[in-house]
Amino acid sequence: MGIFFFLFTKQKTTVLSPTTHEESSSSDDPLFAEPIAPTLSLGERVAWVRSSGPEFGIVRWIGRMPQITNDWTVGIEFDNAIGSGDGTVEGRRYFVAKENFAKFLPISDLTKVDNYAGRPRSGENGNFFYFSISNKIFQP
Repeated sequence: MGIFFFLFTKQKTTVLSPTTHEESSSSDDPLFAEPIAPTLSLGERVAWVRSSGPEFGIVRWIGRMPQITNDWTVGIEFDNAIGSGDGTVEGRRYFVAKENFAKFLPISDLTKVDNYAGRPRSGENGNFFYFSISNKIFQP
């Protein structure tokens, strides 16, 4: 899982209660905070860490896709076949990739390759990956 930082803006939403006719505001409610800018750019290399190990790919699309997440969604063209995607969601083409090489993921699931030192290293219990961004060890 990647580590990303977001700046939040406050949005004021006024709701009129049907029973008391009083206004309530959600401007201070963190659930209404909106991330204003993703931390990735098109064409950047990213790593997606799965239980079987990291998968690497290129950012091909960034946007909002509520059917996937309330956060920013990133379309990735992976180096290896990882599933059944080709850059299409619900019949709409967002980018072009070979069948099984694309996936749409929440931005929080990705790490920039610049921030990732996932070179396999040997350990007593087999191979593991070292993450320089968080100084954590991932063991498949």
